[in-house]
Amino acid sequence: MALNFPDSPTVGQFFPQPPVANTPVWQWNGVEWTWTGWGAGPSGIIPENSQSANYTLIASDAGKFIYHPASDANARTFTIPANASVAFSVGTVVSFVNLSANALTIAIATDTMYLAGPGTTGSRTLAQYGCCTALKTDATAWIISGTGLT
Repeated sequence: MALNFPDSPTVGQFFPQPPVANTPVWQWNGVEWTWTGWGAGPSGIIPENSQSANYTLIASDAGKFIYHPASDANARTFTIPANASVAFSVGTVVSFVNLSANALTIAIATDTMYLAGPGTTGSRTLAQYGCCTALKTDATAWIISGTGLT
C-alpha cells in the first residue's frame, strides 16, 4: 500500500493529520518523513485483543491489553516474542487480563522478563481476575508487574 504524503508539508507536520488510532504516524522534519510511532486511541481507552488460544504478541499489540476471557475454559500461554522477531520500541507497554478460571502463562521467548520487586526472571502465571503490565526497558528486556501475578 502506497502512502500519499502531502506534496508541500511544513516542518513538524504529521501524517495522517490528525493522527489515527492504532495506525502509523509520520512527521516531516524538513528533509524527510520519519515514523514517530502509533496513533493514540481516544484518551483513556486501551484497545483490547481478546485471545482464546495460545498467542504470540505481534507489533500492533503495543499499547493494547491482551484478554483471556472467562468463556475460554482452558489454560493458555501468551508469549512476548524475541526482539529479533518483533522489535517493539523501548517504552512499549502491553497489559494482560485473565478472567478465565484457568491460569494464564505469560512467557518470554529468548529475551529477559523481570518480575518487578524481586527481579526474578522467566515466565509468569496470571491467576483468574489478575491483570498485569509488561514494559520494555531495553532491546531485550521487559519488566512485568500486576495483581495475581506470580
